[in-house]
Amino acid sequence: MKKYITILAKSIIIMVIIIAIITTILLYNMDDRGIMHIHNYYLVTLDKTYKESNNLIIVKNVAIEKLSKEDLVAYIYFENNQQAIRTGTINNIITTKTHSKIFQVVNERSNKIENIDSSCIIGTYRIEIPFIGLITKYLFSRDGFLIIIVAPLLIMCIYYLFMFVNTLNQK
Repeated sequence: MKKYITILAKSIIIMVIIIAIITTILLYNMDDRGIMHIHNYYLVTLDKTYKESNNLIIVKNVAIEKLSKEDLVAYIYFENNQQAIRTGTINNIITTKTHSKIFQVVNERSNKIENIDSSCIIGTYRIEIPFIGLITKYLFSRDGFLIIIVAPLLIMCIYYLFMFVNTLNQK
């Protein structure tokens, strides 16, 4: 029985360490907009008004010049001074006098056309993973980081310190 408990404890420790490493990598790969990215892909969760707001979507970073009508994109939308991430289909692309681009995007949720500046386009929508967005939201919150990462690592350090002291006392 003791052998099984030891194996279970070591498995939990390994899982916590792996989660801590992945979380740290993702936190260090956040851009100035607060969006996680790995190489050419962004990992984002949708605006909470979407019924799929607990899903994680993977968005490919694409040059603005390569976007065209009917592309499904993820974009940042500001409403009441709050940043939200939404998805929609490009309906039209307008080039201004200053050569910047404004994208008219049909919001998937409301079917309304929203004018989006090119700096707010994240990329083209690729894959949606159910419920992982809820986990990432919690994990990257202050409480989630403390409970899921810091507390188990602290317990692990105390345990190994106790085992070390116990080993020294036996000699």
